[in-house]
This record gives sequence, C-alpha cells and structure tokens, in this order.
Amino acid sequence: MDTEAVREKFRPGKHLVVSRSADETLRLLDYYLRHERKRKKIALKGQSQVYSYFNTYNYRAAQILRLTGLR
Repeated sequence: MDTEAVREKFRPGKHLVVSRSADETLRLLDYYLRHERKRKKIALKGQSQVYSYFNTYNYRAAQILRLTGLR
C-alpha cells in the first residue's frame, strides 16, 4: 500500500512497488510477472534498502534498549 510511512524509507518503483487500489495491484502483479528482470531489480534494491536501515548493530541495540525499557 502506498503510504507516507512507506515513502519515508523507500522510493516506489526503485525499492518496491506500491498500489492504491485492488485493481491497480492486479495490473501491477500482471506486469511484474511478465517482466522478471525489472521485478528482480526492484527486489534486490529493496532488500539492500531494508538492510541499510534495519540490519545494523546500532539499530538492533537501540531496539533492544527501547524494548527492555533501558532507553
């Protein structure tokens, strides 16, 4: 789904694909099933973006501290 929260960290069309309706979702699904290279390129860029934000020791340490009430 296309939301502000998604757009804070990701760029639609580069890191992921978003839609605003069920019909648009079906159109995009059909398109990307027929365009494997584009689908894989977006998937790899999205994975890299996720890792850059959430797969770091600093992020995990801050998350643990926050969840345990130590921060």
